[in-house]
Formats: sequence, C-alpha cells, structure tokens
Amino acid sequence: MVEEKNPQSPSGEEQRVEKSEEKTAEVSVPQTSIQQEPTSSPDAELSTPTVDTPSESSEPEEEFFDDDDKAEEPDLEMAAMIEGSFEMPTVGSVVSGYVQSITKDDVMVSIGGKSEGLIPRREFQADGDSLRVGGTFDLVYRGVKSGQPVLSRTEARQVVGRERIEKAMANAEPIDVLVQRRTKGGLKVEADGFSGFMPFSHTGVRRGQEAEIEAMVGQHISALVVESPKGKDMVVSRRLLLDRESQIAKKLILDKISKGQTIQGKVKHLTSFGAFIDLGGVDGLLHVKDMSWGHVAKPEEVVSLGQEIETVVVAIEGEKIGLGLKQKSQDPWETVEAKIPIGEKIRGKVTSLTAYGAFVDIGEGIEGLIHISEMSWTKRIRHPKDLLSVGDEVETVVLSIDTEKRRVALGYKQTTEDPWLVVLRDYPEGSTVSGKVVSLTNYGAFISIADGIDGMVHVSDLTWGKKVNHPSQVLKEGDVVQAKVLKIDEENRKVSLGMKQATPDPWSLAQQKYSEGTLLEATITNLADFGAFADLGDGIEGLVHVSEISNERIGKPSDVLSSGQKVKVIVTKTDWENKKIGLSIKACEEGGGSSRQTMASGPIPTEFIDTTPEEEAGGMSEFGEILTKALSKDRPKDDAE
Repeated sequence: MVEEKNPQSPSGEEQRVEKSEEKTAEVSVPQTSIQQEPTSSPDAELSTPTVDTPSESSEPEEEFFDDDDKAEEPDLEMAAMIEGSFEMPTVGSVVSGYVQSITKDDVMVSIGGKSEGLIPRREFQADGDSLRVGGTFDLVYRGVKSGQPVLSRTEARQVVGRERIEKAMANAEPIDVLVQRRTKGGLKVEADGFSGFMPFSHTGVRRGQEAEIEAMVGQHISALVVESPKGKDMVVSRRLLLDRESQIAKKLILDKISKGQTIQGKVKHLTSFGAFIDLGGVDGLLHVKDMSWGHVAKPEEVVSLGQEIETVVVAIEGEKIGLGLKQKSQDPWETVEAKIPIGEKIRGKVTSLTAYGAFVDIGEGIEGLIHISEMSWTKRIRHPKDLLSVGDEVETVVLSIDTEKRRVALGYKQTTEDPWLVVLRDYPEGSTVSGKVVSLTNYGAFISIADGIDGMVHVSDLTWGKKVNHPSQVLKEGDVVQAKVLKIDEENRKVSLGMKQATPDPWSLAQQKYSEGTLLEATITNLADFGAFADLGDGIEGLVHVSEISNERIGKPSDVLSSGQKVKVIVTKTDWENKKIGLSIKACEEGGGSSRQTMASGPIPTEFIDTTPEEEAGGMSEFGEILTKALSKDRPKDDAE
C-alpha cells in the first residue's frame, strides 16, 4: 500500500483506505479502445463519465466530484508515487489482480508495484471456489481514490465476458453457463456476469422428462450462444451443442464400424419394438426380433435400462445402425430337422395367440404354430383362446418343417385318437345307438353318440305317423334316446340318425288291424276346417271329415269336437300306399247308439248299419270321394297345436 505525505493533511492515517465501500472520485479519461455500456453492478456510482480532453495528453487528469470529497485537494503527490512505482493503467482498462488476503466482506488485490485495492467480496460471488489467496483475476481499473486504486471485478467480468461471449458466438464455441432457475418457458442462466435464457426446446431434454430439467438447476453446463447480450439477455442452446457433438461422435463411430462387427454399448432407451443402445455418441437399434431366436414379447424380458451389453452390427443404412443379440449364437434353424423329426410328439409353452392359431415355444429358440384347424377333431374353434391360454404347457405333434421359411407346423388334436375312426368302427350304418339330446333346431335334433361326435335326427325322422313341426314337440335337451344310424358322410364328417327307424313301422301292421268297417275308439288330436284328426294308437292317425262328424249339418269341427276328446269311429276308407285312413263318427251313430261302445274291433255287424237302398247305392260312394279329396290335401301347419 502506498502512503501519501501531504503537509496540509493533519494526519497520515486519514490518507489510508478504511473500507471498500468508500466512494471514489470520478476521473476524466481519454477515449479508449474499450467502449463500455452502462452497467448495473453494485458499484455503478463509481463509473467514470467521458469528458473531452486534449488528445495529446498521455496521462489522465483526476477530478473529484463526490460531495464528501469536495473539501479535499487532489492527491497529486500520492498519484505520482503510484505512477512511479509501475506503468500506470488506463482508466477503464482491464488489469490482472493478485489476491493477497480475503476477509468476510472484502478482498485485497494487488495490481502491480505497491498498488493494492479493496474490492467487496460480493463481486467475487460468481467465481465460487476459485476465489482464494494467490488467485489471479481480471479487474477493471477505475482510477485512484484516497491513494488507493479503485478496482471492479464485476465490470471486468462483463468486459472480458462480453468479449469472450461474442468471440465464442462468432467461432461457434461453447461457453460455460450457470443454470439459476426455471421459468415458464425455459431456464434462466448466467455466464461471465451476463444473464441469459435457454428455451425448453433448446435444453436437449426430451419432452416430459421433468426430473431431468429440475436436476439442471444450480449446475454448470456447456451451451452455444444463439444471441449475444446486447441490451438484453443472451440466448443459449444446449441442444445445438449436443446435436453437433452427436454428429461428430456419430461420424467417428460410423467410420470405425462395419457389418458383422461386435460392439459394446449401453441400453439407453426401451420401446415396445426394441431397445436403443448408446454406442458412445451414436445410438443403434436392437430390434425385439433380433434379441433372441425365440419369441420375445417385450424388450424388458431380455435387456434392462442402463445394462452394458455386447451386440453384433447387423445393418448400416446411412446414419442408422441395426444391432443384433441373437446373432452371437448359432442359428437353431440350421439343425432343426435333425433335432425335431416330423411326427414326433413334443412339449412346449404357448407364447402368443392370434386369430388363426397359437404359437408354441418348443425350445432351441424355435417356435411352432398350431393352426386353428389342428386344435380339435370335432369342435368348431372360433378362436384359439377358447381352448388355450398364453403360458399353457401343451403336448403337440410335429406335422411339417419348412427351414427356408422358418416355420414348424404343429398339431394339437393329433395327440388323441380321431373320434371319427371310433364312429366308423363302432357305429356303422344300420346300427342302433343310444345318446343324449344336446341341442334342438328348427330342422331337427342333435344327439351325442361318441366323444365330440353328434348325429342329427331330422324332424321327419322323429316319429311314425305324426307330422312334427318342431323337435320340441317330441324331445327336450337332456333326453336319452335310441336312434338308428341312417348314413355316415365320412368326407364331411356327418352322421344322420333316425329315431322312428329304431322302432317297427306301425303302418306295416295297420293294413291287417284297421281294415274298412272296423269299429274303434280314437282320441281327437287336431282340428281343422275340413275335419278332425284322430289318434288310433300305435302312432296311427285317421281323418274324420267334417261331413262324417254328425248327421246334423255343422259349420266347423270345433263346434262339436275338442282336442283330446274320446270318440267312437268306424274305418270307412284306407290308402295304405300313402298311409292314410278315413274315419266316420256319424256312421257309428247311425249304426245303433250306445250299444256300439262294447263292440270289439272288426267288421261292423249288419244290425248297426241302417241304410236305405239309395244310400247303399250312392251314399258311401259319395263319402269316399270326399274323403279321398280330404286325404289328398296336406295337413295344416297348425295341426299339432
């Protein structure tokens, strides 16, 4: 420190600098090459305005304008001593300062010779841990006050920083920035005393990675200057720097690698279709199909985030690198035919289901397909999930192998005997079977006759002598019935059955039992406009024409008869070829009344038939014609109701 001897000063102690916050005199300076812009530093009151001075002056002329210093005379002697000790810097120029001591509030710095100055410690806040005794820093020389050089670290950082930032921007070189806080649109940063802004889109962080953004606050990072600090915040970009570094690293790696080469990397990112591997500045894609020779549902089954793995370069297309993990081992398809003979039974695990079949891992990294048509001999499988589930252990039979297309066809139903072979062997045409009714349709009933084999009884083959409109009139699900095998369609795997064929045809005996003139007791089963159908027993029905119901004229049969009513009838006409019988109630009434009830079947005695010669000649003949017409008509659709 330089002491100034002034005879006008009452004491030499008054000439010492007591604290760094003491205001300095503003000094007129000549025009310099460094043009400073207004600063917002804590010592802004120490800035020196520029005034006109003679151009030939080589020394700055000191003037003091602060009110506190108006009583003092210019300390010309002290300034002369300082100037004589070393080459005097120009006011506003940047000098190098050496840290001599550090206190809680101040830092004492020497700028050469015996010139020492105090600088508030807060001006070194941005320097962090680099502030220490013996350290060297750039400072701005602002003149002399009270015999002590006035220095500023803040201004120096801005002067030097501006030059550094503008140079870095011009040369596209990165600078070090401190991330101060997060704002609405990005990050607030600081570099060399200048504030700046980094938009979120330039952080180099993927959208949605909030934790990574937050972790950057308080950290020093490298970035490129996009806009220099000219009257406003500078704009910086980390993403542009990362992209440039990535391109450089990518080119270096692409120049070194080749297809088939083994390369080390780190799992960087997982997706549904694979994993991205960091190869040291460039990413390669390890597709899920190249992770294993076998089926891999998700990449997580083989690799994990952050894992170090060794892969094989399988493809290079421009800047895209395809990697493979399974290529490190032998292709199992080269030996599959020797290890898995066709026709052999083999166990495996169901790995996935599709609409057309199920994929099964049969080991050695090989998957086979059970087509949906090979799942069951008898059941119609709409989707494999109706029979199998992912993870099921199943036994299959190898049906075929195509090494060129890398396909193995498996059969699931082939592990059991084909039930159709059982049907052909045990239930030939003409044999009688017993089974349970499993379902009813409009056209017939399905009966289970073997494991998984159903035969169909058509509605016309359910019963003898009775027209059935729907199987539910005769059967219900769960009934156990007997039926005869009528036909086997081996090609289409269909069996036709007949229930009525399992019992004798009642019409074969009816010709002898129900001859014309026979008196019978019958049950009315159905009523129509033209007459009434009556059940004679043994599955035989006859028709009582409306004209044969009563001697009196009636409008319709339902006026005098009802379903289920027991009546006496006489067989008046037969048509055995078409299996039809004509009956008459009126003939019984004409034959003699109640005594008819005790008569057995057989020809009607003559005493029960009271007819005139005219009736004998033409009455029965006319009835026969009517009955023939009635019998020739089809029964009504609602005759079973």
